This record gives sequence, structure tokens and C-alpha cells, in this order.
Amino acid sequence: MHELYNQINTNPAFTKQLGEPKMIQERRKALKTVLATMKNSLKVLQRDPDISSNTTGDEELEAMLRQEAQK
Repeated sequence: MHELYNQINTNPAFTKQLGEPKMIQERRKALKTVLATMKNSLKVLQRDPDISSNTTGDEELEAMLRQEAQK
């Protein structure tokens, strides 16, 4: 059984016929890159309290921050 497995996996014709289409492989690689970028971005956002502070929804706080920014 192990020998059959090795023969199938080392035979380029079998790998090509049984494997994923090239387009799917490229898409998977692109999505992995996007996922890694998003994970790294999340780490940066969580480290910086100024970025990660949530002011959305608090109209009074948003108005105060806009006023401070105009000074």
C-alpha cells in the first residue's frame, strides 16, 4: 500500500491529473497572502491604543475629537 502511494505521488502524470487546477492553486496562494496580511494588520491595530480605540457611535466623543483636531 505504501509503495502504491509513493508511486502515485511521484508520478507527474498522476499528480497533474488528480491535483487541483492551476487557477485554484493560484487563488489559494493569493488568499493565504491576504489572510497573512490581515492577521498582521490586526496585530498592529491591537498594539496601538490610538488606532484601536473605538469612537464610532459616540456622537459626543466624535464631536469633541473633531473640535480638538481643528485647534
